[in-house]
Amino acid sequence: MGFARIPFVLKASWDFWRSPLQVLKYPLDIFNFDPISESLVRTQYMFEPKLEKSYSSTAARYALIGAETTPCYSVKKSVVSGSIEREDDSFFIGVVTAGSCTLRTEQHSIKLKTFDKFFCPAGLGSYQIESDNEVQILECFPPATVAGSRSSFD
Repeated sequence: MGFARIPFVLKASWDFWRSPLQVLKYPLDIFNFDPISESLVRTQYMFEPKLEKSYSSTAARYALIGAETTPCYSVKKSVVSGSIEREDDSFFIGVVTAGSCTLRTEQHSIKLKTFDKFFCPAGLGSYQIESDNEVQILECFPPATVAGSRSSFD
């Protein structure tokens, strides 16, 4: 696994002769490690799921984080009991957060269980999600592009 190349600004006081521990501490300065209450987290940092699509009475997809929150990515949650068929326009990375399922395409079948991660490529075509009991899948999508424009990732 490599690191993404991202620009950052060095502090004016940056000293290249610092010890390795001091150098490692600098990038962590962007995080706030102060404790906060659970109620504050729930009111300021949690998002209510919005029903995006209902496949049946036992299967749906919810939008959790979208363009109104950040232009960098979107996160959705699928909850499936039984079997659904769908097709996505974009690639996504999926994480099974509860339950188990089988993901089927015309050529392949893969069994997934809680905490399994998978990549669903763009252009995959139609695929099925089948679960005897309820499965919950967190789906992380790339940024949405505006019609006629290109994202900064193109």
